[in-house]
Amino acid sequence: VLSMQLASHPCGSAPGAVPPLVRLCVQKLAQNLIKYGPKKVRLARLSGLPRYALEALLEILVARNALNDNVLPHVLTRQTSSLCLQGASQLRRCLLNTIGRSCPNLQVLDLRSCQQVDNRIVRDVLQHCERLKALRLEGCPKISDSAFAPALWRPPLAGLLGLEELSIGKCGQVTAEGLMGYVMKGAPFLKSLCLAFCRLMITDEVASELLYSFGLESLDLSFCAQITDASFNARSGAMLRELHIANTQVSDVAVENFASC
Repeated sequence: VLSMQLASHPCGSAPGAVPPLVRLCVQKLAQNLIKYGPKKVRLARLSGLPRYALEALLEILVARNALNDNVLPHVLTRQTSSLCLQGASQLRRCLLNTIGRSCPNLQVLDLRSCQQVDNRIVRDVLQHCERLKALRLEGCPKISDSAFAPALWRPPLAGLLGLEELSIGKCGQVTAEGLMGYVMKGAPFLKSLCLAFCRLMITDEVASELLYSFGLESLDLSFCAQITDASFNARSGAMLRELHIANTQVSDVAVENFASC
């Protein structure tokens, strides 16, 4: 009954906003799911909920570490535009493999700290989600270059073409060659890039290219211990508005010179 009430609830709010009454209903639905599961909630009806209600429900379940393999297939729909599964390491890879095909209109995907996520899952999303704007993979150690590589003689993956934000911090298997050859060339509108803790990948040469050559507005190189003042060669042309370089070898003088260019 609760599901039907939510599905029929009119929403005059701005996109992404959840009306207070709907949020209360979603919270009650989440409580029932957590406490009783399919005994009290008809999981097949979840896909009939409006997008904003489904996303709010997911947010609650993920926050309480209660999203499971029984629920996930029913909340992946063609209407899903934002999917945050941060820390949901209990979900099986075979279900995560269906995200790309089930949610072709996905714009934001957050898989941070999902250590089970592999190249196949990411590549499938990038193949099928042409409207993707943000992809957050920080803390997914199984990700390597091939997650972003197109098939032989094929154009770049469709999901890269409109991508504006990418986080691959702590993805130690991604190399500089893969970053430059697949990601930076395949994602022409990329504005925000997080590479924190990618110690081996980021050299002065790579950092300098990222700073000056791709029009990035936000760049996180924190804990990339190899970079030095040589990355900041005082050339003009950088469009950065935000730069994170905590725990690197870059001096204050180099940062001041860079900021004044």
